[in-house]
Amino acid sequence: MYALLYAALPLFVGTASVFAQSANGAVSTEVLKDLAPSGKLRAAINLGNSVLAQTDARTGQPKGVTPDLACELGRRLGVASLRLYYRPTVGARAPSYRSQAAAC
Repeated sequence: MYALLYAALPLFVGTASVFAQSANGAVSTEVLKDLAPSGKLRAAINLGNSVLAQTDARTGQPKGVTPDLACELGRRLGVASLRLYYRPTVGARAPSYRSQAAAC
């Protein structure tokens, strides 16, 4: 459980920093440079906790709270693209990652 919390922490911290921006909704270039230096946002999704994320049986795309937060963060940042990297469990090794373009 703690591994999942630690894995999700950077996404939540990044989301909080974007939400804490000025009242007019503008995101500072510093925040954008830190979270998406190439103009593309990447988010790691763990499918091992079905409360936070699952695979949509119809589309094969990740769905749930964590992918929704990543998509909203990308929208608020105004990034050109968002890529979700996901794996079936916390213990899965890096080579087992599958990469899918998010359909936000």
